[in-house]
Amino acid sequence: MAIENISFKKSGINFKLVPRSDTDKSIISAKSTSHEAQAISRGWPIATRTLARGVFNIASRCIWDLFFALLPVPFLVLGIIAAKHDLVPVEHASYGPALLSAAKYGPTVFPIVFAAIIAQFLGRIASLRVEQGERVGVLEQLLGSRTFFNTFVTHFQLRAFNVLGIIIVALWALSPIGGQASLRVVTVGSSVVEHPASFQYLSIDSNWTLIGDAAQESLATNSLFISSLASPLRTASIDIWGNLKIPMLEALNDSQASANDGWLSVPANATYAALIGLPISALASKVNSTFNLETSYWSLDCPTLELHDKAQNFTSTIPEPMNITQPGWHGSKAPGTSPQFELAIDQEPASPTGPRRILFESKGENGISHAECSITTSYVELRAYCEMQSCGVSSIRKSKLSHPEQARTVFDSGPLFLYYTYAFVNSIPAGHSAVSTPLETYFVHPGSVFRSGMDWLDLYTVGSKSFGISLAQLMNTYWLAGIAPFNIPSGLGPESSPDLPVFTKDTVNGTTSESIQILHCHRGWLAVLMLASLLLFFAGLAGLVLGLVCDAPEIFTFASSLTRDNPHISLPPGGSTLDGPDRARLLKDLVIRLGDVRPEEEVGHISIAAVNDMRHVGRLQKRRLYD
Repeated sequence: MAIENISFKKSGINFKLVPRSDTDKSIISAKSTSHEAQAISRGWPIATRTLARGVFNIASRCIWDLFFALLPVPFLVLGIIAAKHDLVPVEHASYGPALLSAAKYGPTVFPIVFAAIIAQFLGRIASLRVEQGERVGVLEQLLGSRTFFNTFVTHFQLRAFNVLGIIIVALWALSPIGGQASLRVVTVGSSVVEHPASFQYLSIDSNWTLIGDAAQESLATNSLFISSLASPLRTASIDIWGNLKIPMLEALNDSQASANDGWLSVPANATYAALIGLPISALASKVNSTFNLETSYWSLDCPTLELHDKAQNFTSTIPEPMNITQPGWHGSKAPGTSPQFELAIDQEPASPTGPRRILFESKGENGISHAECSITTSYVELRAYCEMQSCGVSSIRKSKLSHPEQARTVFDSGPLFLYYTYAFVNSIPAGHSAVSTPLETYFVHPGSVFRSGMDWLDLYTVGSKSFGISLAQLMNTYWLAGIAPFNIPSGLGPESSPDLPVFTKDTVNGTTSESIQILHCHRGWLAVLMLASLLLFFAGLAGLVLGLVCDAPEIFTFASSLTRDNPHISLPPGGSTLDGPDRARLLKDLVIRLGDVRPEEEVGHISIAAVNDMRHVGRLQKRRLYD
């Protein structure tokens, strides 16, 4: 009975049965009994068929290739989200933590995705080119460049230094660069955010508290004064309580003042007008602040500083209690039966002809150090900054506001100088009469005023300029301690309280700046990431299209392709239309060897052959001859 041509479809593949000749039947019968046939899995296509693929086959291939093409999409999304969150604070970024976490895995995941897509893409190009006819060298370049390292090895071995080689090498260079781009496209940086703010600080014109029944105020003031004398922060920009100290403008070099609208930079080793600073309110612990403030301090010029044999008795005509109607000087002596120093203030108020005068005398080893000074008020404007709650002054200049003449001080209004002088000289309890007091020691040894073993010190030896600065610092310090004795250490509180003396606060406007963490998208790395990801995406789509338009079965990179038309491997007829994966699956149990297929002859021949009981495939030997 004659067998007609029969066509049918199975598992998405079109099959066509055609009658074979008697010779073909005998060959099939013979080969079917071979040892190789026993190793072939069931399903070998013994019938002829076309290269047309079924719907299921096409759909499954498209789904798989589409999956590959979509692998770069997360990296595109990463770049888009990073660009969208550029300069956004981390705490406000909804995808911030996820974005940073995803970027960490980029250098690991991106090269894997890159290798998978590019390897498939190059393999598909090779399949299409070999179907159309291509040089072996080009095919080797394409197939040997399916990993990063093999790309360089292949081109070196083939000596293929051509345009195709340059393109492939440049393509693979995007793999590590793209991985780094995914890591570096977004980082956490810092940004400074500024806000307007108002600040309050202690007014230097606050009321003196040591008047009348002021035992608590006196104790607090003297404690502050003594603590400041012993402070290790004498040359720092803040006192031991964190208050802002006022630099002494007269001690700075004013050669550059005219070129900077009067502003002078304050150096790190600046001389300060007092050992106590101004308390400032509204300083937050996590933000920086900048503001300008107006204040003042006393400045002393002491042209006369000399050694006398005898102290001037300027208090003998003024009985206790103090008599402010007595003409001339008003002075007070240090406590003790044998006072070491005395201070006097001219009772004549300041006038246009000159400022009020101060006289200071101190016992020393060689006699009496006698100083005559003039006291003036210096009005200054400060540029202050606070790093969180640690403040300093960056620059200072003479105040541009309207003020009383510098010759006038607070001592020119009422009997205030009487109370101040008496409290100042009695601020430190009496010590040994043969030793200079800590207050006097400050002039000579400002860093160790309470050091024991000191004898009498000759203050005239320090020079008039140094003496004037030191006396001004001491007087300014005691004044600040006396106008806010309970707020210097604790900060500014309410302006009025039944338990605290009244003081005045000045208010200024400034800015607060806070350093916050932000997400920073690096545009250069973003461009690299987007370029590499888009290239992968289109390479994946191109691989999908090439898989559809290429009619030839896939044979590259499959060991089973070595069995095609191999005379040393007996297979059933047919199977030439099988793709690499299908052929490999069917021949998975077949044992093959690269060996000598002519082991009995004098000259061997090297080939891939099946290993079985019926055919002996000799192992390769180093000293044997092969054709």
